[in-house]
Formats: sequence, structure tokens, C-alpha cells
Amino acid sequence: MNLQYERIEQLCQKLNLPAIASQWSHHAQQTLGSSPNPLQMMSR
Repeated sequence: MNLQYERIEQLCQKLNLPAIASQWSHHAQQTLGSSPNPLQMMSR
């Protein structure tokens, strides 16, 4: 687990945002998976 992940989890707990704490990682992965990587963008 990296520091950014841990920090987001801590802030969600502190702000009482359990739904975001449990789902943000999944949505971030979906967003990263659906966007082109930098090399694909440069080849356009």
C-alpha cells in the first residue's frame, strides 16, 4: 500500500465518508484504465 492510498483512507475516515473510502480505489482504476496512456496520446 502506498502513502497516497493510506492518506486518502485516513481522510475518508476522519471526514466520516465510508462509501468513498471503500470505493475510490475502484473508480480511480476504472478512470486510469479508460484513459489513454501518455505514449498513446503522443502518437495521435
